Amino acid sequence: RLRSTVSGAARTAEELGRAFPGAVVVSSSGDHILDAVDDSPRVVVATPGAEPVAASGYAAVVLLDGNALLGRESLRALESTLQRWFNAAVLARPASAGGVVVVTADDDVAAGHLVRWDPAGAAARELELRTELGLPPAVRYAALTGSLESLAAFLEGVDLPPSCRVVGPTAVRAAAGPAGPEEPGQQSAAGSHRTLVFFRYRDAAEVVGALRARRVSLSARRTSEPVHVRIDPVGAL
Repeated sequence: RLRSTVSGAARTAEELGRAFPGAVVVSSSGDHILDAVDDSPRVVVATPGAEPVAASGYAAVVLLDGNALLGRESLRALESTLQRWFNAAVLARPASAGGVVVVTADDDVAAGHLVRWDPAGAAARELELRTELGLPPAVRYAALTGSLESLAAFLEGVDLPPSCRVVGPTAVRAAAGPAGPEEPGQQSAAGSHRTLVFFRYRDAAEVVGALRARRVSLSARRTSEPVHVRIDPVGAL
């Protein structure tokens, strides 16, 4: 049986309303975003980025769906989750005034950064891991998207520095919806497969120049399908 891993703001507000009969439950999400709430007792359910500010701070902040956020197929899952957690937790009252923050996640590392209030430590640890693995932002990268044949033809004649690391091609899963900035798992309009080229910052000018020259050359000859080239695209990893 299929089961949703998250309930959504509206469903969560309904469930809390049944759990606390008589309590005022307000929702801030989508087209109905509240900027602030007063100090009268109430339960506020908000999506990330739509949290209203309480005049004297919230008595408790509960961070839901932590495992779902951390388990996303994205290189920036931990980074974006911690950003959301810190942004919400700062709205609680100080501990000296009885403020409490509750996080629902099994990841001890992520929760530890929040408990210690250590965003700098989280960033340093993440950068160290990415440097070891050769992943952005320790290096830069280009995403080449197209058919298998067009990618092979493109890379066959491009002159890249020896230090470059080429990964792929891999299939890009299709995603329905209007065209827009790519998110993890979305398919580019340029093709069905993607190859990643990782390169050092010092080689950026040479790599970008080589990719541009190869694209212009193939475009002039029109001997293969076009290859879509993006440098450091957000959300492609």
